[in-house]
Amino acid sequence: MTPERWAQIEDIFHRAADCDVEQRTIVLNVFCQGDEDLRREVEILLGSDGMASVYLQTSIRAHLEEIAFPLTGQTIDHYRIEEGLDQGGMGQIYRAEDIRLGRAVALKFLPQDLTGNASSLSRFEREARTASALEHASICPVYEYGSHDGIPFIVMPLLRGKTLRELIDDAKRNHSQIRSEDLLNWAVQIADGLDFVL
Repeated sequence: MTPERWAQIEDIFHRAADCDVEQRTIVLNVFCQGDEDLRREVEILLGSDGMASVYLQTSIRAHLEEIAFPLTGQTIDHYRIEEGLDQGGMGQIYRAEDIRLGRAVALKFLPQDLTGNASSLSRFEREARTASALEHASICPVYEYGSHDGIPFIVMPLLRGKTLRELIDDAKRNHSQIRSEDLLNWAVQIADGLDFVL
């Protein structure tokens, strides 16, 4: 089943679940538009107990995880990839276990669509070399640089806690001020790391 199909089922399910029984029939008629398989999928979810929504969300997340983070569940060299964490323009980050050393690590892979780009490959390797040469509390160390099926990756420690962006977003969401001491502490750590690099 495609992610688009799951999204369609979820949308109709939520529309129908919010209605009484009589209105559900109308919603299913309107949104399923004669697609009996679609209607059956939604009705199965509606007919199950209150766990349908949880089941649907879990299934969708699992399917999207497979698409967004295709290496999840694989073992690459001596790293067992557990889940995708984040992705951006220059990498996909996975949580993994270093099987040899029994420790949690983060693997950053260059996105597959950039592996044919010489400039991106060079920049990714330069990032690994530069970071591996630096030892500072404000700079994430590099344990290893490798390649899997022609896709380069960097192995780093798995850092716990929240990113600076998450901390700021939390404060906004909670309509609270960030304490001056915290701001100063973060600024000092960032400046200290930058000063070490420069």
